[in-house]
Amino acid sequence: MNTLDLAKALWPRVQQILPSEPERNQKLGGRPRISDEVIFCRLVLFLRAGCAWETFDLLSTDGPASGRTIRRRLALWRQAGVFEQICVELQVLVEMPEVGYLDATFLRARGGGEEIGLTKHGKGSKLQVLCRQDSIPLIFGVYSANPAESRTVLEMLETTEFELPRQTVADRGYDSDALRWVFAELGSVLTVPHKSNRTRPNFNQEGLAEAYANRWCVERFNAWLAAWRHIATRYERKFSHYYTWVCLAISLIYTRAGIGILKFIQNHLGPALLTTLHLFSILEERWTTLGFVHKF
Repeated sequence: MNTLDLAKALWPRVQQILPSEPERNQKLGGRPRISDEVIFCRLVLFLRAGCAWETFDLLSTDGPASGRTIRRRLALWRQAGVFEQICVELQVLVEMPEVGYLDATFLRARGGGEEIGLTKHGKGSKLQVLCRQDSIPLIFGVYSANPAESRTVLEMLETTEFELPRQTVADRGYDSDALRWVFAELGSVLTVPHKSNRTRPNFNQEGLAEAYANRWCVERFNAWLAAWRHIATRYERKFSHYYTWVCLAISLIYTRAGIGILKFIQNHLGPALLTTLHLFSILEERWTTLGFVHKF
């Protein structure tokens, strides 16, 4: 699914919570209002490209909407919390697995701003995520890059309202007995390999090799997120502006994985269409059984 198709797949859910369009007096004339769907698709393309706004304005010269119009509409949607609300709605629909994988990735920043810290890799922010084995995020948060991951995860756990999987697998950056007890109080076993200089007895090391072998799935999510170039390099000084883009990118990742699509069809398009899609899936299975490769 290409970027534009992905934006159109998410658009019906976005359309449901957009603020109402302002009323215009047609007698005064003027240009007709550009469709919100067109603006949303342009925003998704900008998120994928990751270019500067000045470059985006030049690319939009012959497009359906100018860069100024897109930024004005984005400011209205950001003020209404549209993308944050969509991300939470999809996040609730993600089924909690038995095992989750925890990690953080560095996001380079161009300039200063809120939640930006200095590290040996330069200035930037840190996105911390707990995901499933299929790399679908369960919980995430954006923080300054200065603090250690074992500290920012505590802040993420304090602000989240979601339950944790029974087992959480992470790398040696989370090797802390105090952190293991925090996870235990929340009903999850934190499985982390010990550091080489540890002198105390082992703690939660049962089944470590088998669980740690699948930790690559959280690295795959980091790669998915970096494909949205406006996330990989942060240009926004305000944290709320940058967090809006992060929520939009993760919502697109949910949509590509099919999270919430059937639920949305059932609630808004009726059970008849859902039954039709189910019949098509049955026919596809029959064709595959007979040896045909046609896909509906």
